Amino acid sequence: MSTYVHPAASTEARPVALCIKDTNFYLSCHMKDNMPTLHLELVEDKSTMQRFSADSDMVRFLFYTRLSGLNITTFMSARYPGWYISTAEEDNKPVEMCTETDSRYRTFQIRSKNSLGHLQSFTFA
Repeated sequence: MSTYVHPAASTEARPVALCIKDTNFYLSCHMKDNMPTLHLELVEDKSTMQRFSADSDMVRFLFYTRLSGLNITTFMSARYPGWYISTAEEDNKPVEMCTETDSRYRTFQIRSKNSLGHLQSFTFA
């Protein structure tokens, strides 16, 4: 996970861009059939992920991470507030976007950090 530093970032939630470690594949959120959906996108130039404006199309890559309790974290879409990265209650189901009222898990537990402070992994809590 990489932290996107916004000049007016909230103290309650921090914007992050999520990518597969050692790749240029980032999670993004798009509207499909009137519902926010999670996608994996190739970003050719990672430097484009450093800074961009709030009205930029690049906001699709941002998720607000909020920490609560003992390392319990949620990831809410910056483009579609109220929609969260989630996992199903059953095993081997896809990771999807959901609202707070959906019967899906929206919280993750952070497991470790590397020397740069970037998150290496997270698991369902």
